[in-house]
Formats: sequence, structure tokens, C-alpha cells
Amino acid sequence: MRRAGLLLLAALSACTHLERRGGEADLAVCFVAAPDLSLDAWDVTEPGAWAIVETEDGAWLELAPAEGGFAYQPPHRSPHRIALLRDLEVGGRDDTRSMVVEDFELSFEAMSTGRSYGHRDLCVFFGWQAPDRFHYLHLAPAPDANAHNLFLVDGAPRRSLEPVFEEGLEWPDDTWVSIVVRRRADVVTVHADGRLVLRSDQASIPRGRVGIGTFDDSGRWRNLRLQGAPRGWDGWE
Repeated sequence: MRRAGLLLLAALSACTHLERRGGEADLAVCFVAAPDLSLDAWDVTEPGAWAIVETEDGAWLELAPAEGGFAYQPPHRSPHRIALLRDLEVGGRDDTRSMVVEDFELSFEAMSTGRSYGHRDLCVFFGWQAPDRFHYLHLAPAPDANAHNLFLVDGAPRRSLEPVFEEGLEWPDDTWVSIVVRRRADVVTVHADGRLVLRSDQASIPRGRVGIGTFDDSGRWRNLRLQGAPRGWDGWE
């Protein structure tokens, strides 16, 4: 196994630098890892469980199954297995251009390697300000009060922000699923293989770190791309 360099992270440490062309603000690519990855780009809750795997089929970030409990115990009931992009936040104001840079798009391919059950999940984290204040998206097959929703952790155990959805997101074994997460102001959408699988207009934390992981399962991620844009950006592809 070799560890390749991370593209662009050092050059763009925040999602507040946008260039203008033709009078419009262009998307700023804040993070690109496709296929090059490095563990140095991430702050993880279980360092021994995360690895970069390279095969003839490509490279990915892998989270191994938990054995003997979780190394990280959050201060309130919330996910245990988290990888946050290091030295990178989305949100806040770009005072040099008088723009609020709050919207973002995170795309990646993911594979759940956990057992098949209703709460089999992978998660996306954003607005991370502290271990007791952040949002996360829990993507699972069987929605209920604790699964497949936008959640808020704010000095208390996590709580879902939307009514229970009718359908969730299945994670087929040994299958990569293409995920696109977009935030525009308070609205967050998740598309899986082009299909809308979750939508919420309850995102309330405007600024914070972004990451991936799972509540208590295992998985793989590849071709990650994070883009930031001014609030109200209407130019997503």
C-alpha cells in the first residue's frame, strides 16, 4: 500500500476564496481526492480503523468493522465513527467580496461494508463546530425516528429534524453508490445514483467542518469532491 498526495487541500484551506468571471462567482474547488488520497487530510475518531486501500480497481478510504467496542465515545448520543477534513470549514462570510459562503456540494462514491439491517448506514457530517454541536445526515434503508434523516447534535443527544421518510436508501452488498449532497442555505438534499433520497429545510448551523463516516458500521469512500459557493448559488451542474 502506498499513500499518495492530497490534491489542492494545502492551497485552499477554506471555502471562502471564489473567483469572479463574467460578473458571476465561480465554484471554488476546496478538496479533490480522485483517486489520490491521504490519511493526513483527515482527523478521525479511530485512527487504527481507517486506511487507504489501493487495488487494481482503484483507491479508496476504508473504515474497518469495529471490534470490541468503539474507541470514541461522544459526549452525547451520536455517531462514533467520524472522519473530518482537516483545516477546512464551509460557511461564514468572505469579507473581501461581501459574500456569505455557505452553500456547498459534496460528491463521492460509497460502499457500505456492514451487515444488512434496517439501520445499516453511512453518514455525512457538516456544520461541525465541536463534538457536541454539528449536523449529520444518516443514510439508511429503514427510516424511523433514529435513522435516515437530517440530525442535529447541539449540547444534547441527536434528534431528527424531519418527519419519518417513507423510503430510505438501500446499501447493496459489494456495490458502489454515487452520492451527491447539496446545501443551499437551510435546504439540504441527498441524491443517490441520481435519485432524491432525502431532503430537509431544517439545516441551522451555518458554519463548520465537513466529513464522512457512519454511526457504528463500516464502509468505503472514493472520488470525493467538495465545492463551496456563495449563498444562493444557482450554478450547480
